[in-house]
Amino acid sequence: NKYLNNKNKDFDDILIVKRGLVRDTSIANVYFYRNNRWHTPKTPLLKGTKREELLKSKLIYPIDIDLDFVKKSERMAISNAILGFKVIPNFKLIY
Repeated sequence: NKYLNNKNKDFDDILIVKRGLVRDTSIANVYFYRNNRWHTPKTPLLKGTKREELLKSKLIYPIDIDLDFVKKSERMAISNAILGFKVIPNFKLIY
């Protein structure tokens, strides 16, 4: 497991990594913006309703995401039924 943090303290959570691939945070599905599109783990822990909605709308794309991909991403977002889709400003990994 790796910790996520941001300078604004809007969001502190654990990023769950299994077999070298990112799955989710402890409270939400996760997304990373890179190469002009949002990506989500191909194999999340939970296929949330908001995530499924975004997939059907082709607003997110499922791929295998490792920590190198996360480090090179421009933005991060999370979603769940309560939060909707929330972009996390100034995210960074803390080991």
